[in-house]
Amino acid sequence: MSASHPSTSERSERRRREVCEAACRVIVRNGLETTTMRDISREGGFTTGVLTHYFPDKQAVIVGSFLAASEDWFAELRRRLAVAGTPDEQLVALVHLALPSDPGRRAEYRLWSEMWTYAGRDPDFAAQIVETDAVWEREIRG
Repeated sequence: MSASHPSTSERSERRRREVCEAACRVIVRNGLETTTMRDISREGGFTTGVLTHYFPDKQAVIVGSFLAASEDWFAELRRRLAVAGTPDEQLVALVHLALPSDPGRRAEYRLWSEMWTYAGRDPDFAAQIVETDAVWEREIRG
């Protein structure tokens, strides 16, 4: 495939990512409990059929959105750590990333808060949080 014509799997992954990003925006704005599949579809500018093509239900959207947001956070962490030189500079980079010092970071904290609250009611999702926290721990130790 040429660069100007992404493969079907690339288009599918991009659309799945768009769904997750729309879900995150709605969850941050409305809270997870009141967020509906219709809200997410409206936010993303696609039909609920598109949404259910990638995620069969709200729980699957929540898990997918959490994983996408976690991947983004880890990618940003790795980028910042790669630029930082010394261990002291790496620690400062980590702290700056973790602090909710700008609107984007505050929105991220709202998302995490909603996810942690949801984990308190859903044991399967709680297991996902524990797994992701273990990755976070390994990143910090490294």
